Amino acid sequence: MINIDKTEQYAISLRVMTLVSVMLLLPALGITQINLKVGYSANFLDAGTNNTILRLANEKAVAEGLDLFSSLSDLNTLHGVNIGMRYLLGNNNAIELSYESMGRKRELLARSDNDAVRQTELFYSFKQYMLGYQSVFGQYGFGTAIAYNRFNIKEEFQDRKRAFLSQGQWVARFNLALYYKSNDAVSLSIQPYVQIAIQSIDLTDLSKYLEVATPSDPNENFSNFGLSVIIYNGRQ
Repeated sequence: MINIDKTEQYAISLRVMTLVSVMLLLPALGITQINLKVGYSANFLDAGTNNTILRLANEKAVAEGLDLFSSLSDLNTLHGVNIGMRYLLGNNNAIELSYESMGRKRELLARSDNDAVRQTELFYSFKQYMLGYQSVFGQYGFGTAIAYNRFNIKEEFQDRKRAFLSQGQWVARFNLALYYKSNDAVSLSIQPYVQIAIQSIDLTDLSKYLEVATPSDPNENFSNFGLSVIIYNGRQ
């Protein structure tokens, strides 16, 4: 499950509603070169350094004599929404602007000998702003994109979430695509992709927050591979 606060949920809902409204208006306005896209993405990511820090926090809790009900599990997958627009450059090429919001929650819940409860919640957030180029050949296609990823880890504080780690990184994405057209105005695309980090994220603040030793190399790339399912509206 994606865990986001009410402000984030409202912002994402507003973006989706705006895109849906524009999708309905474009054909009426005679603007046929622009497609709107709404979809969902899921991936498997390489987060070895992050997971090492989480395991150290679990081991620290056990060493302190705490009885664990749930531990901080490895961060291996993400999922979330993908929205944006595509500008057609003829029949076979297009430029895309996209926004992708993905996240997961990790939780440690433990009890001490005197029945005191310790709860640690981590809310991971990956927000990406992508500029891409897509080539389409009939039912098939491929694409590339450069993206800026805004990465946050948040804690629960007085019924609100606040980030104790917030950094940005540049990434590159490469995808294949398979298109299914229901008519001349709507198509479904299945897009397997691989994402490679150009910059890394320093997780020193995560180690400090969990009060565990910082790894000798605290940098994490969060490179990943996954699948996006996208619906395009507009002239295909």
